[in-house]
Amino acid sequence: MSDDWVCVHVAANRAEADLLAERLRSEGIKVVVRGGNNMIEESIAYPEILVPGDAVPRAREMLEPVSEDTERTPALRREMGRGGKRFIAGLACGVVLGGFVVLLGFRRMEVPTGYEGTYTEDGNGDGKPDEWERYRNGVLEARSWDGDHDGKADAWEYYVNDEHERTEYDWNRDGRVDERCRHGKGDLHTYERDLNFDGRFDAWTRSDGNGCIGGSYDLDYDGKPDEWRTCKYDQTVERRWSLRRDGVVDKKAFYRHGIKTEERLDMDRDGVFEIRKEFDAMEQEKAMSP
Repeated sequence: MSDDWVCVHVAANRAEADLLAERLRSEGIKVVVRGGNNMIEESIAYPEILVPGDAVPRAREMLEPVSEDTERTPALRREMGRGGKRFIAGLACGVVLGGFVVLLGFRRMEVPTGYEGTYTEDGNGDGKPDEWERYRNGVLEARSWDGDHDGKADAWEYYVNDEHERTEYDWNRDGRVDERCRHGKGDLHTYERDLNFDGRFDAWTRSDGNGCIGGSYDLDYDGKPDEWRTCKYDQTVERRWSLRRDGVVDKKAFYRHGIKTEERLDMDRDGVFEIRKEFDAMEQEKAMSP
């Protein structure tokens, strides 16, 4: 990587990095996403968004709502990954289009039969509780965890009839939920994520036992999806965009083994995609025959 490229944001996962990178590219800024779910750079745990040096001020201004927690948020995620004495990392709930969402996996506290109330635990030995479990008639209803040991919970798990119903995270510790995973029947899960921490979800995805199966994304943060993806075995098969942000699909792209092979455009928005482009294995556009 050239020294002229500068990291302007560290993302939570590859999905977030790709969405933010696309937003920068739409404004004419060149972007490289390095690390995170990339076998070549697997030592980089969280994806980094890099831009040319002369584009740094503009890129940082555009990403300011997200980037203001760049330094603190990955540290919290690392701490949540380690987890104190009772935390068990590595329970994967599913995938958000290439970015694994790792959920909490506490070992349950030992409580008396029929217990009513909240049990607490001091996981790091600082004299303050950082783990809580709430029980009704001996059945677990909810548990939460303080990942950065500031006295406030950052992650929550909720249970219905002793079954795990959903998990929520406050990644930037502003008191609002930034990510939510709902557990459906079998291996089906749905995810919601607030990428710019404005209090509204911007990404909605679904996964099954084989990984991501699809999702939709609000690229301009106006509360409405502008991109839709279909996936199979955790790899993108098709992407659709509403370039004018009005919900009408006017651009499509098709993928094979995660590599873009074809792109189609509907310039007059009549439902007919009259422009077609093909791409090689390096996603470089092929010269079309006359």
